[in-house]
Amino acid sequence: MNIRKIALHVIIRVLEEGAWLNKILTHFLFKVQDRRDRALLTELLYGTVKQKLRLDWTISKFLEKYSIEELPPYIRNILRLGTYEILFLYIPPYATVNEYVKLAKKVGHRGTAALVNALLRTISSERPEPQKLWIKYSHPKWLYERWRQRMGEEECVRLMEYNNSPHIIFIRINTLKVTPSDFEKELKKSGVNFERLYFPETLRIETPPQFLPIDESFYLVQDLSTQIAVHYLNPEPHSTILDMTAAPGVKTTHISQLTSDMAWIVAVEKNKGRSRLIKDLRRRMGIKNIDIVAGDSSNIHFKHQFDFILLDVPCTGLGTLRRKPEIKWRIKEDDIHRMSALQRKLLENAARLVKKGGFILYSTCTIEPEENEESIKYFLNKFTEFKLVTEKNIPENFVKNGFLFIEGIKYNCDYFFGAKLQKVR
Repeated sequence: MNIRKIALHVIIRVLEEGAWLNKILTHFLFKVQDRRDRALLTELLYGTVKQKLRLDWTISKFLEKYSIEELPPYIRNILRLGTYEILFLYIPPYATVNEYVKLAKKVGHRGTAALVNALLRTISSERPEPQKLWIKYSHPKWLYERWRQRMGEEECVRLMEYNNSPHIIFIRINTLKVTPSDFEKELKKSGVNFERLYFPETLRIETPPQFLPIDESFYLVQDLSTQIAVHYLNPEPHSTILDMTAAPGVKTTHISQLTSDMAWIVAVEKNKGRSRLIKDLRRRMGIKNIDIVAGDSSNIHFKHQFDFILLDVPCTGLGTLRRKPEIKWRIKEDDIHRMSALQRKLLENAARLVKKGGFILYSTCTIEPEENEESIKYFLNKFTEFKLVTEKNIPENFVKNGFLFIEGIKYNCDYFFGAKLQKVR
């Protein structure tokens, strides 16, 4: 099987057509039998997306008659993949050049194949090193400048390096169907390496989850950060719970699991297509007490109020760049302010939907203050009947200045922010 041909098809879908790498890659990994080939395909694709800016800068240094944007998409992305291999993988450059020239002949013509041959050979011998840090670490200039101003250059570089490193896979054991000890026994039987972290249902694994030899109803891929967040909500059995932005239902089903499927959970999703994801996950996990409602959570109304509300708001996702590297090429600085306005609107409606004495957990997977602390400060100034509270049911190192704050670089996961708000009068 031609791994580079598959990589070319996928990278075009992601960088040219806007597909999400983690979703499309799973489909193709099933077609690759050899474990080493799967590892190469994964590294090639994630590495090329993460290093896109540096790759384009390198290629552009040796393009004489065209800009990289003027090249045909197939040739542009053959050059990106080939340049990534040359600069970052331990594959002999002559083998890389040969493979991508053959691929260029199949999708282009003699002239474009000659261009690929000349450029990759030059890159392999010259290996230019960018001096500008945002190019060297392949992040948009505006994002680099924003982070450098806020956290200093050293911390900014550490974060960019972290974003470019391989991400870790975490799963959540579905304790409604299997005990953690029985699940771990099955992993050991199959020779799967794993590590339990913080909670009985939380595991870090080394095997790609789609190849685990265990019934998929017994587990779910879920980042460590969001598992911690659902525990921080600390939902109670027999309570009423609202998940205001529920799809695809990962956190919703975790709430059900932590309440032994004995809470009444309402899951709201604006997009009817995405609401089907919640239905599918509810069925897969064997959960009964989740009702799915189609609606816009910024203005939805109910006849009753809820004991607990999870408001995991739409955000820029800038704390997930290691796992979802496409985001940094799609998000613009203006999106931070646009998202902040939406988040505050959602918070205001949540304030109307929670009971006196009840709790709202506001959460994001971004690190931008406008979407995090500043939104909570705005809310508490406007809604004085609420106070910020903290939970003791998670390790105290995850709580900072009264907020849930998971520093991804310390725990090998996504960055995450949360604020637990109680309606006291």
